[in-house]
Amino acid sequence: MKLIKSDRKKGIVTIKPENTDDLWSLSELIEPNDLVKGKTQRKIKVSDKETMKKMLFLSINVEQVEFTENALRINGKTTEDNEDVAKGSYHSFEVEPGTVFTVEKEWLDYQWDKLIESSQEKPSKILIIVFDRESAIFAKLKRQGYEIVLSLQGEVVKKRVSEKPKQNFYQQIIAKIKEYDEKNNYEHIILGSPSFWREELMDQLKDDKLKQKIAHVQCSGADEPSIKEVLKKGELEKVLKQDRISKELKLVEELFLQISKEDLAVYGLKDVKKAVELGAVNTLLITDELIKQKRQNQTFNELQELMRATEKMKGNITIISTTHEGGKKLQSLSGIAAILRYKVG
Repeated sequence: MKLIKSDRKKGIVTIKPENTDDLWSLSELIEPNDLVKGKTQRKIKVSDKETMKKMLFLSINVEQVEFTENALRINGKTTEDNEDVAKGSYHSFEVEPGTVFTVEKEWLDYQWDKLIESSQEKPSKILIIVFDRESAIFAKLKRQGYEIVLSLQGEVVKKRVSEKPKQNFYQQIIAKIKEYDEKNNYEHIILGSPSFWREELMDQLKDDKLKQKIAHVQCSGADEPSIKEVLKKGELEKVLKQDRISKELKLVEELFLQISKEDLAVYGLKDVKKAVELGAVNTLLITDELIKQKRQNQTFNELQELMRATEKMKGNITIISTTHEGGKKLQSLSGIAAILRYKVG
């Protein structure tokens, strides 16, 4: 979760959730009578037969917060007039991963601590390199933006733009990639270049293990605006999604390992609830599909109370997507399980 602005004294924070776990955390922090502000898309009636979508700024006095598998729906009355929405009318504010919005409330100490903790989780370790036939810039991804760590210049005979760069410059870039990766053990490396430069560099790279970390994308140059261009492209989003899936798969693998050993794991609502009550849960795993089912059956409150109890016992909660094999395996175990701190009878 990105904490864009915060003022504890005034109780005002501007937040950008980044994943479903962030949405769950916010569903526990946002309460009735809080004030939520932000831009949202609404259908506006322009005639008896015609409606149009319009981006509006809404300020809502919260009455109800609903957490679904991929969004947070905040319902309440508007507190400000604008040309399309009257003050005091009921509206809902949809929060998805990537939505930027502001919350104003009286923060209790544990709520503020939870917010700060969520915002300080380490981002994925990603190195970005943009390069062309004679220049390269290395930047590491930070929670907010990036930091340039290296600029390289190659010695190239300037002829036609289509001329391939000299192999020694490729090798110079590859050597620096290896150097930075050995030092920082990056989880992902993104190569951006115009023309065919990135394909040529990959042909020069002989380290198969390093190749597995690399994704590449088209960009317009080898300068700082090109780094921003890469950050806006879908490849980064895809890499971060793969990173999250990898972490989810590792948790599910650990769960099934403990189940096979008949050791530190339980599954099914009844057994998980017992483990939570005993304070034995280290990590609670719940599928997005189970959350969806509970919502549809109007039985989500029981699951929500279980999640709250887990947090009170200092347990972790991870929502597992059923779009990958790990999530499907967990769903086959009723969609809920826990990795334990100690064995329960």
